[in-house]
Amino acid sequence: MVAKFAFLVIMAAMFYALLQAFFINGVKISSLGSTEVDPQGKDRDGEMILYPLYKFLTQSYQRRVYYNGERLDALLDQIDKLSPWFKIVRRKDVNVSPRTTPLPAFYVTYSAMHFRPDAYNLEKLDTLIEDIKKMDPEIIVAVNREGGFALFCKEYTEYRFSKYLRKPIIQCIVCMASFWTIFTYWIPALYFFGPSLPLVYIGIINTFVVAYLNYVVFNSQD
Repeated sequence: MVAKFAFLVIMAAMFYALLQAFFINGVKISSLGSTEVDPQGKDRDGEMILYPLYKFLTQSYQRRVYYNGERLDALLDQIDKLSPWFKIVRRKDVNVSPRTTPLPAFYVTYSAMHFRPDAYNLEKLDTLIEDIKKMDPEIIVAVNREGGFALFCKEYTEYRFSKYLRKPIIQCIVCMASFWTIFTYWIPALYFFGPSLPLVYIGIINTFVVAYLNYVVFNSQD
């Protein structure tokens, strides 16, 4: 009798966890969409009702992070191995001052690579940039051809809101279990049964089970 009761309780808990996963997947699906710019330049959002919330919480911009100091030296070491034909004089080996004549064709200061902007050097630089793209497509070489210098950087997506806010609320189907079970488990459980240690243990287990079911249900739609 006890075993049968325990079995029924476990099955009921699994069924309730599945219902929670369906609910959270419904929230996620209701946030999917895209923004189209119409011929007059106005943004037209998708029709899904929660898409504006998703769009608001996932506001982002691109930020460039530049190599300098030791990180630039490490990158130059990679470039030396990749393109031994391309000679870059390191900052420790060149005295960059008005009395230094002539300067090397390519030399590096703390954060930039400098070069004489003639046609031959620019052609060599273009070849090097192609080699770097093959080595790591994410490295950007920002070249000022008139000024005769180049900066090495990578571009990253920066979000306005912390991942600890946007992911559990709307962005990540797995992370959403940690936020939405507040409404599907914690509030009902505390209301009907009151605070207790067993409810905390069950709630933690419930959250992880729902997170897994969220992933399975959401990806089963592909």
